[in-house]
Amino acid sequence: MQELEIVREKIQNKYRVVKTDEDLGWNRAIYLCTNIINAHLSRGNTPEFTRSSRDNDGWIPVDERLPEKNEYFVETSSDKDFPNGYYKRLEVAYMTDIIEYVHGYYDGYKWMDKYLDTIENVVAWRIHEPYRPERSNDAKE
Repeated sequence: MQELEIVREKIQNKYRVVKTDEDLGWNRAIYLCTNIINAHLSRGNTPEFTRSSRDNDGWIPVDERLPEKNEYFVETSSDKDFPNGYYKRLEVAYMTDIIEYVHGYYDGYKWMDKYLDTIENVVAWRIHEPYRPERSNDAKE
């Protein structure tokens, strides 16, 4: 993560005084790059997270750590007495006679499938991210 922080600092020093449309476009590009870096940095600065995501394609063993509340729940109201929100979809690996995979949810206490039935013997999880065609195009180049 230190490399990304260094890159972010260097990029933020590249803003231009806007005199032309080209300068405005340049500043927008700097802004977008900074936001992308910030998004990657906010995914987690813990050594466990960075090691797991690098070594195991984002899968995090449950014996290393469980999802934090901001990773599994999105609050849609600011009322602390009656919080409203929804659970984020996670990818869950669990053990039967083999390791199986399912989209599921975590509520801070237990793992659940889409029918809200409990998932037993969870061994790993990762944040579900939708398919992004622009990522596969970048990989080809």
